[in-house]
Amino acid sequence: MKVGQKLIVNIHDIGMNGEGISRLTEHTIFIPHALIGETCEVEITSLKANIIGAKLCDVKFASPDRVEPICPLFGKCGGCDLMHMKYEKQLEYKQNALSTILRKNAGYVGATTKPVSSAQQLYYRNKLQMPFGLVKTTPILGFYAKKTHELVSTYKCYLHGNWSSKLMAVVRRFAQDTKQTIYNEKTKKGLLRHLIGRYIDDVLIVTLVINGDSVNNINLLVKYLKRTFKKVTLYLSINTKHDNVIMGDRFIKVSYETYKINVSGIILQLSPHSFFQVNDGIRELMYSYIVEDIIKHSNPTVIDAFGGVGLIGALCSKAGADVYNIEIEQAAIDDAKKMCLANNINVTNICGDAKVELPKLLKSLLDKKVKNISLILDPPRKGIDLKILEALIECSKKIDFDIYYISCNAPTLSRDLGKLAKNFNIDSIKPYDMFPQTQHLETVVKLKNKRT
Repeated sequence: MKVGQKLIVNIHDIGMNGEGISRLTEHTIFIPHALIGETCEVEITSLKANIIGAKLCDVKFASPDRVEPICPLFGKCGGCDLMHMKYEKQLEYKQNALSTILRKNAGYVGATTKPVSSAQQLYYRNKLQMPFGLVKTTPILGFYAKKTHELVSTYKCYLHGNWSSKLMAVVRRFAQDTKQTIYNEKTKKGLLRHLIGRYIDDVLIVTLVINGDSVNNINLLVKYLKRTFKKVTLYLSINTKHDNVIMGDRFIKVSYETYKINVSGIILQLSPHSFFQVNDGIRELMYSYIVEDIIKHSNPTVIDAFGGVGLIGALCSKAGADVYNIEIEQAAIDDAKKMCLANNINVTNICGDAKVELPKLLKSLLDKKVKNISLILDPPRKGIDLKILEALIECSKKIDFDIYYISCNAPTLSRDLGKLAKNFNIDSIKPYDMFPQTQHLETVVKLKNKRT
């Protein structure tokens, strides 16, 4: 066996990252975009002990579950993993992958249901995030090829709506017309780093991430944007650090129009700090499930420990719950307070780190003998900080509360569930297909304190 060698293989299984798996004597071969039951010609790209990485060259015998991807960049851009697979099979694959990792990392042997399907399998994303690059002297926008920092120039993404293609065109034109410099990861020079767009309820918020303090002729970009979009606001995000964090800590508002949006009946303003689930339809279904389940209790108390702008807490408050919103970003807390005023709802907003504020809040509720407490955890992809997990375990010995753990990362979810298993029982697992055409899955796990 050697790199570059071609083989004819049969695909027997599918891996956690959506790749086809074949076994040849003592070797296991991983082939992206191959499906179970197929016979494929592959080329070896890597060898490590008995693990072989390969690329798909030709499908000699195709699975009935294979479809022709709509995107011409599929397999080049790193965005989609499963566009070659029928949608129903995508759901089946994600259900099996979730079951496997929960069994492996959390010891969970119960059943998992098929993910709640997305009404839109294409054009569903409300957020665009793209790095800038250069082809010779021409500015481009695109996505990185999987596991690389090689930029694939993109003019249309089939996971985003038409608004995204228009935005890319406007920003590329501005960069070229004004001869903006493009950030280079190797030299650490150049100005334009990333384009971020968020489009909800016909309102677009655009953020340019820059390696500097200002952009020459920025008002021309405002002019271009306003010609194309009716409701648009532009920010600059200052990021002069040379790391993998996309947005900087400082924001400059370039255009001063303020637009309100209606999300699930809550009126709020978009800002660069606002966190929203990327699939509006699935978010509605998921949040409705959580809110309805919480308000089955009389006089419920809700803590949203990674609250952001506090949308789900606002929905719980509107339904009659007593709500506490914990968020580390002051700007997000400021937005949350404005949202409460705009909607005439009462939420206690706490600015601080959840690992500090959450134990204090739980102790305060214990002292007040508060019952029917529901804790919502929607952490970043890296999962929950160990100190928070330890605090939850300790608090659960003294006060009863349910946990609704929302996760887009099954490995970190299963890891954290394994740590909580001594003090909490898994009451239900409800997966949602927030990310069609990709391997990713959103999951809501309800845990109940073992004291109850």
